[in-house]
Amino acid sequence: MNPKKPLSDASWLGEELQALRAEQPSPESIERTVLLMQAPPPTVNRPRANWKLRAATLAAAAALLVVLVSVGDQRANASTLRQIAEVFRAHRTRHQKTYRPDANGRLALRNEGWQDGDKQSTRFYEPDGTCQITGYDGHVMFNVTLGKGGFVDDGAPSGIPVEDIDTYITIPGAHLLSRALGRQVDGRSVDLYTIGFSDVKFTLFVDPKSQLPVRRDVLTLHGVLIERNEYDYPSLIPAATFRLPAHEKSRVCDYPALRARLQRQLLQGGETKEVAGVRITLRAVLVGSTKVMALWTGGAPVDGSDSKGGLRILGDGQFLMDSAPEPFSVPSEVPRRNSRAPLFVGKERLFGQQAWYAEPVDWRTPFTIDMPVWEEDRSRPIVSADGRKLGYHSKQVGRLQFVVSHVIRADDPERVLWRPSNDVVETGTTR
Repeated sequence: MNPKKPLSDASWLGEELQALRAEQPSPESIERTVLLMQAPPPTVNRPRANWKLRAATLAAAAALLVVLVSVGDQRANASTLRQIAEVFRAHRTRHQKTYRPDANGRLALRNEGWQDGDKQSTRFYEPDGTCQITGYDGHVMFNVTLGKGGFVDDGAPSGIPVEDIDTYITIPGAHLLSRALGRQVDGRSVDLYTIGFSDVKFTLFVDPKSQLPVRRDVLTLHGVLIERNEYDYPSLIPAATFRLPAHEKSRVCDYPALRARLQRQLLQGGETKEVAGVRITLRAVLVGSTKVMALWTGGAPVDGSDSKGGLRILGDGQFLMDSAPEPFSVPSEVPRRNSRAPLFVGKERLFGQQAWYAEPVDWRTPFTIDMPVWEEDRSRPIVSADGRKLGYHSKQVGRLQFVVSHVIRADDPERVLWRPSNDVVETGTTR
């Protein structure tokens, strides 16, 4: 290096500055900086005034070394956090309590969760004293509000109610703000990691021996506590923790049992009537808390654009409801074990129509359902963008009335037909 040459023209220093900006110094950069710090001062052709240049060079090298050490610390800390996340993720059993400040600023227990492998259970505590419980024992999932009922189903829920902090400590964009090892908190030694993300930060309290988190405080950037999580890791969690409480069984909607009942009813069939040469067999009627659904075979799909194509329900000779047309198609996301229900009954396609209601309806049986009848309109083909014929639009050819003596009652009729997509069940077509 020529000491008379401007410092900014030194090519190797430009490389160092680029590395600094990227915070990815190369091993060669580190070695060059260390050698520069250790090298004796040059004596050949060195003007007296160049001591300032040398001082500036040494200062820049020292700053670079500090940054290199800092970057090294950051990488070491990131590695430690990844290890904590892996240990946490690998631990089979865990128990968590979540606290949040109430209106008076006091910490109140909001939810409590347990996990044992795939099994999980969470209790949510509301300020009004209501307690909601969700759980999955490896076979059956449930969701109930104590004293008010709920449902059971045979699909595993997606996600884990117990919050996984391993996601938070490895999330892209999170960065370590500080680390303090071997601090005494509540009578125990812990390692503290403060991590920033977006407009919040959280402090992780980690047991130095097990490398498992024991607490997490979520705070605003100004230090106001938003939430506190406490963790422990029991060696054994009772199996009953993941099961529906026995005293709630009489209040729940049992969807697996309702699906089995629907399957039998679809196969048995029902009354068949004909209008304008179109034969319709009413297969089932499902009544829920906010809607009624009719299922039938024969004819064609409902045309939702026909304003006169809604369901009508009559009881004691009076209209109980008169709905706008709202067709639906039973999708393929149905349990593989219900191989003959829904979508097709034998070789006949299953059609459906539903009607919503906000006011309570007296669903005493028998009642009469007045439904539109549809057939394919061969003069109105459905054509794809590339010109392929996909089928035909439907046209209404009349209406039929059926007397309904038996209904399937469920809080959510749609769930009898298919599970919500977030329930992660094995699916397949029933054709």
